[in-house]
Amino acid sequence: MVLKEGDKVRVKATRPERAEGIGWHVDMDDFLGMELTISEVRRSPRGVSYDEERIFVKESRASSWVWHASYFEPVGEPSNVVEATW
Repeated sequence: MVLKEGDKVRVKATRPERAEGIGWHVDMDDFLGMELTISEVRRSPRGVSYDEERIFVKESRASSWVWHASYFEPVGEPSNVVEATW
């Protein structure tokens, strides 16, 4: 999934396997199943072997965390959606 600023995405309903080993912060669990808005996508230069994309979202608590595209699914796909209330 190619993401860009302004895209609406849903955080997958379950945390990733080996979550802490791939940069998942335990407080990110609060966003499982929620819809978020992409605020910025930073792509690493070619040849860099770590984090090809660093994704940031607009929602206040989550705005400073670095997300990965694999944590998201398109909003159009069916899921148990939880609305953010902040």
